[in-house]
Amino acid sequence: MHDTLTGSAPAKINLVLEVLGRRKDGYHEIRTVIQKVDLCDTVTLAWDRDPGITVVGPAARGTPATRDNLAWRAVETLRDLAGMRLPLPHIAIEKSIPAASGLGGGASDAATALRLVARAWDIDDESMLARAANAVGSDEAFFLGG
Repeated sequence: MHDTLTGSAPAKINLVLEVLGRRKDGYHEIRTVIQKVDLCDTVTLAWDRDPGITVVGPAARGTPATRDNLAWRAVETLRDLAGMRLPLPHIAIEKSIPAASGLGGGASDAATALRLVARAWDIDDESMLARAANAVGSDEAFFLGG
């Protein structure tokens, strides 16, 4: 097991966003063109600290440093899907992407945490990663695969 793994979590912009209508679940059906951009958060997973989450950086305000954080929820979801008692990491996020800005910072952090923890846990099942991403939110799959 790795002691520490770090990855970049890029922001995204919607180049085109067309709202097609409202679905029965209350969400909107959309057609969009999304592009990753150079603005990034940094996500570090460490197993030499107690499990938990810290959020620091110039855009940390408004990002939960609790189990409600999307990165934490994604990691817990993957562990549940794997069906094993895998050791949870400490997740440290250095935020440069402002919260609630529409740039996908939380979703990108979650997807990056998924990739890193899958590497540490030797999970090589893309469908399991996709299920974990989709369980957390709608933008996570874009960051996971794109």
